[in-house]
Amino acid sequence: MQTYNDIYLDVRRTLKEMGVEQAQLEAMELMCAALGKRREEVLRDLSLYAGEQTKQQVGELLQRRLAGEPIAYLIGEWEFYGLPLDISREVIIPRADTETLAERGIPCGTQESEDFFSTMEVAVVYALLQILDNPQQDVPLIAVLRSPLFGFTPDDLALIRGRHSAGDFYEALEASDDPRSRDFLERLAALRSRARDMSVHRLIWRLYNELNVLGVFGAMAGGEVRRENLIALAEHARAFESAGYKGLFAFVSHLRFLLENGEQPTMASGAAAGVQIMSIHRSKGLEFPIVILADLNKPFNRTDLQTPVLVHPKLGLGPLYIDLDRHIRYPTAAREAVSARLSREMRSEEMRLLYVAMTRAQEKLILVASLASAEKKLGDLNALSALPVPPETVDGCRSMAEWVLLPLLRRREAECLRALAGAEAGDFAPTEDSPWLVACRDGLDYAQPPAAGEREALETPEAREPDFDPAALDFTYPHQNAALTPAKLTATQLKGREKDQEIAENTARPYVRSAFAPPRFLAGKEPLTADQRGTAIHLVMEHLPLDGDPADTVADLLARRLLTPEQAQAVDIPAIRRFLASSLAEELRGADRVEREFRFSLLVPAGDYYRDMAEEDRVLLQGVVDLFAVTAEGITVVDFKTDYVTEETLPAKADYYRPQLAAYSAALERIMEKPVVRRVLWFFRTGQAVEV
Repeated sequence: MQTYNDIYLDVRRTLKEMGVEQAQLEAMELMCAALGKRREEVLRDLSLYAGEQTKQQVGELLQRRLAGEPIAYLIGEWEFYGLPLDISREVIIPRADTETLAERGIPCGTQESEDFFSTMEVAVVYALLQILDNPQQDVPLIAVLRSPLFGFTPDDLALIRGRHSAGDFYEALEASDDPRSRDFLERLAALRSRARDMSVHRLIWRLYNELNVLGVFGAMAGGEVRRENLIALAEHARAFESAGYKGLFAFVSHLRFLLENGEQPTMASGAAAGVQIMSIHRSKGLEFPIVILADLNKPFNRTDLQTPVLVHPKLGLGPLYIDLDRHIRYPTAAREAVSARLSREMRSEEMRLLYVAMTRAQEKLILVASLASAEKKLGDLNALSALPVPPETVDGCRSMAEWVLLPLLRRREAECLRALAGAEAGDFAPTEDSPWLVACRDGLDYAQPPAAGEREALETPEAREPDFDPAALDFTYPHQNAALTPAKLTATQLKGREKDQEIAENTARPYVRSAFAPPRFLAGKEPLTADQRGTAIHLVMEHLPLDGDPADTVADLLARRLLTPEQAQAVDIPAIRRFLASSLAEELRGADRVEREFRFSLLVPAGDYYRDMAEEDRVLLQGVVDLFAVTAEGITVVDFKTDYVTEETLPAKADYYRPQLAAYSAALERIMEKPVVRRVLWFFRTGQAVEV
């Protein structure tokens, strides 16, 4: 079984292999989300074993993360400016750069609008525009009726449809005698009439005013953002018509095209004169006086190339080959071809994005890359740089930063980079009219200093390291005996029975040299050992009815594959029959209750078994009682022995096993709350019962 720590390490390794920068942090966040615990609780429980449900939950979250879903959406929360925020898909994830801008008091906005069409207010207005263009569309018509603007309930709509099941929903609405339906149709007809002579921009504002759209959605949770979305939609209509397009049908078709292709209209929020934060995709077609292109060192996303089956629209499928005999898998020729093509296309797209990003600036372009082990990385790149850079070198790059640094290292302005790499100047690129300004900065210079309270706490006498005390070297731990005493022991003191060995896990015991199990081709050729024969007899005694025939029990265990044929032959059936014919067996058959192979675990005073122990010290006593019977008088404990004994050695053997039965008796008296009246050893070799 895997522990929480094993799962955490697997997740962290997988995220690192996929190029996730903060793999350690994200792995811990995924563990916290799957377990529903805080970070300190997960760290506390790392040694615990994980169940299958936990493994499945972590695996599902990991697959979603590898598919590109942001970590904040997976865990449902994120921290911004020291405050924990609940995050859903309707919320833009707070970013570290936004926090820095807020700290500096710099106004900023964002171009991120991935969920623009899925917001309720935009979806309702889009549906309203659709039915103004053509009211005989069931989905947008029902969406408008169900919206907060008109407030029809599902029961209202079902009643309207139930009274007129033929045709589309617009015809059912016309056939309805509900006053609200009549009012809606009259208002819709008036708006459609005005839409013929209005521009789309004016029509949208007419809808906002007549239906109080801004007021209705502005009064809902997040009303300010909803109002901005509605105003942005109207402004997008103005920009659409400014480009020469006309008509409601053309605008609705334009919005449908954007929605079906997963594109979003360009709509900025926040202060127009402040900093605009956007992805490279969203910046296409825009220009700004100053552009900062950050995080160039982020590795290319190669997640799509790690799936078991690669898919290419022209080359087809590229699967892995799974060798079931050798339990390995390796890429096929088709997979190598598809992987190479997908990798080349991915790099082409990344290069196109880099071109777009570097051509957005009107006056100044600032490129930022953070490199760990910068000296080694720059040294490796300098060795590969050339004029021009070879294609195979470009293909081997793993980030945009490497693409930028390869030619930059050949410019005269990059002297600080070459000095950091320990490289000498080589051939330089031709000088241009717009030289680069290259600067290297140590990340520690930008580390946030400790707060005033923290700094004062570090300077207090209590926080300083104490002076060395030589007397500490002479310290003797007062509980040394307890530290060296096993916390667990077995009643049989590990004399070789398999069940005793099983319960003795983690119990300190003397070293015993054990032989390897014989190979299968020797099975049956070597006689069973005494321990193996004893194990077979104990198994038969565990399943043998006290009024049954041992031969039948052996045959049943053999058929159920609980005994091997060699073990079955080694069972001394006549010896077992002698036991069944004894007076002891007759007494057991008359008992109120008989238990076999009874396992127990009890905390007992350590001083009962070890010397010089404190009164409060305890050890865990474990054992397996072969058989005990409960009668009106009390408990009879029986322990079966297969040792080789004679009449002369029998008393000594009985004394040898006396502590074992004493431990069994003490445990049963505590568990059953009845006294033990007899303790009996049954020796199969002599067919005798010895009371101890």
